[in-house]
Amino acid sequence: MSSFLRRSVKSTQRKMRQLELIIDGTGTAALSGPASLQATLTDNGVGDFTITFAEAFAQLPVCIPVCLTADCVVDTMVPAVGSVQVTLVDATDGTTAKDGDFHILIIGSEVTDQF
Repeated sequence: MSSFLRRSVKSTQRKMRQLELIIDGTGTAALSGPASLQATLTDNGVGDFTITFAEAFAQLPVCIPVCLTADCVVDTMVPAVGSVQVTLVDATDGTTAKDGDFHILIIGSEVTDQF
């Protein structure tokens, strides 16, 4: 599986951080990818995952999740400064919780004030 980033990005000049994570959500859930050492994964049940960042962001990060298989879709995503919760559902009915593999890109700020 190829990754579009080769490592996580942190810019001290721009005060931003970008993480790319790959979640294997089938069977025993596992976290991999260039930023996998900067986060932990909790499997809350079928199709329900929480990713906790090793270092919280100063502001709410932008999170972009994408399912890797056609049989599931992202139902909800709840970002916070220290974590993000992602729930997946079956693509055919849109309501049944379903485990699946997905990528997530997280981009956030290291400072509280924006200018």
